[in-house]
Amino acid sequence: TALRELEEMPGVDFVDPVIGSHDMVIMVDAPVTVEAIANKIRNKEWVKGMEIMRIVSMFERHRASKKELLKALTHSGV
Repeated sequence: TALRELEEMPGVDFVDPVIGSHDMVIMVDAPVTVEAIANKIRNKEWVKGMEIMRIVSMFERHRASKKELLKALTHSGV
């Protein structure tokens, strides 16, 4: 099946069917190669369309500003 084929692709974390305007959600854990994996999936004969959505957690989005804040704070170590 398509789900099994996608699950076995290198770089694919998981594949889940969904209800709505899309048939499935594919989680890829490879930020550098997302486009390469997307192109492989897009080239499957049964793929009619694709939308890439990047997921950014609140922790990741604010990590740099949090580090800067912690550096700026002085403390006595107590």
